Amino acid sequence: MAAPPTCEDRKATMGKAPARASRRSLPPPVLVLGVPAVAAPGRAAPVLGVLLLAFLVVDVAVGLVRRRLADSPDRREGHTPK
Repeated sequence: MAAPPTCEDRKATMGKAPARASRRSLPPPVLVLGVPAVAAPGRAAPVLGVLLLAFLVVDVAVGLVRRRLADSPDRREGHTPK
C-alpha cells in the first residue's frame, strides 16, 4: 500500500495555517472587537450583492428605454411631442 499524501512536500502559497487554539492566546478585547469586525462584512455581503443586482437591473432597464426613445421615428424626424 502507498503512504497517504501529506502536505510536507508542497509549498503553501498563502503561508502556514495558524496553530490550533491560537485564539486562546489573544487578549479578550481583541476577541470582543475582532469577531464582530470579521462577521459583519460576511453578513452584509449577500445584502450588498442583492443591492448591486437591483441597481444593474434598473440601470439596464433605463438604458433600454432611453435607447428605444432615441430610436423612435418621431425623434428622428425632429418632432417634439406637445
